[in-house]
Amino acid sequence: MAEDARQDDLTILDDDRLFRRVPRRQLFTEPDGTQRPTSAAFKTTELSVNIESLMIQQGRPPKDTLTNYPDEYLTAITAGHVRQHKHPIVKDNAPPNDPAHGLILGKKKESFANAMMRQHQWIVRPPQKH
Repeated sequence: MAEDARQDDLTILDDDRLFRRVPRRQLFTEPDGTQRPTSAAFKTTELSVNIESLMIQQGRPPKDTLTNYPDEYLTAITAGHVRQHKHPIVKDNAPPNDPAHGLILGKKKESFANAMMRQHQWIVRPPQKH
């Protein structure tokens, strides 16, 4: 399989948040009842995200990422943190995609997925389990 030739888009700044939907099946419940994404949420070769700066330009709040996905939750990672792991980030917003859509490219190792799990911040948090 050929390596993806798309280059990292440096117009996506390091402090840009990248919003990722997390379905229920990709949640892990900690002993205290809080939930976090599993590593599977960050392992797709073309990891789908919405790019915060594009959403701001479009006048859209982060929660817009969940439109048509009412049973999913929303987390954010930063472009700079992704780049520390040498993964390029590209815009992928040509129709029919969301106008703020982007991709984090490349095969993801467990170390990348674990780092994203540690760094992520919930935007729309799942309920705590009791």
